[in-house]
Amino acid sequence: MAPRGGFDRHIALSTGTSRHFGVPWDAGGAHPPVVDRELGDPVTLTADQQRAAAKDAYASYLAECPSRQVLDILGSKWTTLVLLPLEEGPQRHSQLRARVAGASQKMLTETLRLLERDGLVAREVKQVYPAHVEYSLTDLGASLMAIVHHMKDWADAHMAEVEWHRRAAGS
Repeated sequence: MAPRGGFDRHIALSTGTSRHFGVPWDAGGAHPPVVDRELGDPVTLTADQQRAAAKDAYASYLAECPSRQVLDILGSKWTTLVLLPLEEGPQRHSQLRARVAGASQKMLTETLRLLERDGLVAREVKQVYPAHVEYSLTDLGASLMAIVHHMKDWADAHMAEVEWHRRAAGS
């Protein structure tokens, strides 16, 4: 049955595991059908449409996946390099810039803003002469440090092997 009113506007892929679209869903492990949102009628999809629907469902899952979101934070080149000195205590921007080799002022500022937005770093304006800003880890940021240290330890122990595999794959 062809969808009425346009495929993209009217159908929704329900959760399940069957590849048999347009067939009533049974509890025996089959996928629920894709249905016309307005009419509730089952819709038969082409293989390309099935792949596109599965890809969209997976992309939605990835966007909402908590571990993926944490990896997005930690995957930034500068995040761990900024978090590690903050573990020692509050730092001024200039102190962080001196500790984080290779980070431009712009990149450091952007990274600190993102970490502040995510609640991992606190920014405090000190009302002294001259006025300055200090950055420190929040409790949430401090709770992430065990993971950062595990990643660093793993990298220290295994990066030589990873590099070997990269070189082997390149030849």
